[in-house]
Amino acid sequence: MTYMWITDFIVYNGLSLTSTTLAIGDPHWNYTASGLVEIPASILLPLMMDLIGRRPSVMITHSLTGVVLTILPFIPPTHEVLYLSMWMLAKFGVAASFFALYIYAAELFPVEHRSLCVGTCCALGNIGALLVPFIAKMNPMATFLIYAVASIGSCCLTLLLPETNH
Repeated sequence: MTYMWITDFIVYNGLSLTSTTLAIGDPHWNYTASGLVEIPASILLPLMMDLIGRRPSVMITHSLTGVVLTILPFIPPTHEVLYLSMWMLAKFGVAASFFALYIYAAELFPVEHRSLCVGTCCALGNIGALLVPFIAKMNPMATFLIYAVASIGSCCLTLLLPETNH
């Protein structure tokens, strides 16, 4: 669970940090849009978690983020709308996975240790936030691939956890 929190902190903060440096569009609009994309994520995620369960929702959101971030560096700069749309889809996926982790972690840990375990995951997740400025200074292709591999790794690790829906 801690790995997933670190991953989400890295990817979420990394995409937020780079939203103003995208070569496409206005930096102010990009930052605003990257925040607005979280609204549908916060609306759709609870519906998805109720329909298909907690574990599949966490897996889908992490895999969506990973797949989109794998494709993103290969989109040519001439396809500005496609690039920005895919970037926003990645931000949607990581925002949804971030929201899902709070719910899933709260249900995963036993009641008597829940607040300590979720707090520990959240605190250790900030290690990821500390790494973001260093990762962001890398080549954009390497940055997105690091985010993608970490997200797909989180999806795979979710297979080791139980479903908590019922």
